[in-house]
Formats: sequence, structure tokens, C-alpha cells
Amino acid sequence: VMADFKKFAYSYEETLSVPLYVMNYGKESLSYPLRVTLSHGDVSVEKIFNRTEVLPGEVKKIGELNVVLGQDMSEDRSSRKMVMTLRFGLLENRYPVFVYPSLIPMCPENVLEVSELNDAAIQYLNDGGNVFITPKVADRSSLGGRFIDAEHPVFKAFGSERFPDVNWENITNGAGFALPRRYKALVTKLTQPTDMTPVAELFETRVLNGAVMVSSLGLKEKMERP
Repeated sequence: VMADFKKFAYSYEETLSVPLYVMNYGKESLSYPLRVTLSHGDVSVEKIFNRTEVLPGEVKKIGELNVVLGQDMSEDRSSRKMVMTLRFGLLENRYPVFVYPSLIPMCPENVLEVSELNDAAIQYLNDGGNVFITPKVADRSSLGGRFIDAEHPVFKAFGSERFPDVNWENITNGAGFALPRRYKALVTKLTQPTDMTPVAELFETRVLNGAVMVSSLGLKEKMERP
């Protein structure tokens, strides 16, 4: 039993529209209703499709689930990882669905955002300020190999695991920063076992009297995506 997702990250302003299929690879016909549930915590939406027979070797479209996320699944519109569960007789399948509020991220007043460590940034750090360095990077979206410091506060509204889940599918997996020594990064790019160079895609460190966070995740290039 399968849901044909085109993406897994949505905003509350979107409608989740997913075609649903049953593929029968067995030798006997299957005939059951399809039960689909989208849930998080105590909030859920359920739809039951009529009993449908699926013959051996057949791939049959059962129907389509349409959920207006902002109406049907909204409590406080905070970032949430939802679960879609499909049941067809004894067959069951689950998919993660990530839903985020529609916000345009704004740089805090106490942070200087730059594309490189220029003289203004160095002076800002010398005065005790915080600097966010985000150079323009090529868009190479994929989940890729990463190790993530999921407990760090920067991921509080993102809900990340220690490895890339499908909520990372929109985030660039391109060049990282080769660090002079191995130390804890927020997102570490996993390189080939033969290449022991530590590479970070997101890290923070003290510089002069302030702090620097550096990103090669290409977030600025994808502001329109949830």
C-alpha cells in the first residue's frame, strides 16, 4: 500500500494531496477498505475508502487523500512532524509529513549577517557582537550523508534527528568547510572513509569577543520553500 508523495515538507497554507495505491504482488486477490490516517499527538484526520478488489499483479489507484493542513491539522501552527498511516487488510505503511508555519525568517537585531568574514564583521566581533556567515552556494538538493547535533537549540523548531530525514530534502547538500581540526559541528558532512578531513556544513565558534555561526546549507537561496 503506497502514497505517491511529491514532497514531504509543507506549510500550513498548503493542501496535502496524495494519490493512494495498492500493489498486489501475491497470488491471491485482495479485497479490503483502505483506511488512511494523518495524525500528530491527539489530532488526526481519517478517511476510509470503499472496499476495493486488487487482483494478483495489479497496481490499482484507490483514491486520493486531500487535507487542508491549516484547517484540519492546526492547533497552534507550530512546526510538526506528522505521520500518515495506510492500512489495507493486514498491509500497513507509514510516511512522515513535516509541516511548518509560513514565516519569513528575519535576522535578529543583535546578529550581523554577511556572505564573508569582511572588515565590518571583524569589527562587529571585536565589539562583542554575533555574526552569521552564509556564502552563496550551488543548489544540490539531496539527503546525503550528514551527522546532526539534533539537541542544539537551532533545530528546536525544525525537529531534526541525528541523521537527515526527508525534512532535509530541500536543503542543499553541497560543499562544506574543511576545518583545521576535528571539533563538534552542528552539521557534519560525512566524507569518504579514506578522506579523514573534518568537513562542516553548519558550525559555530568563538571569535575575538563575539561568536560566529557559518553555514553552507544554502538556506538563503530557498526562502520560498517550507
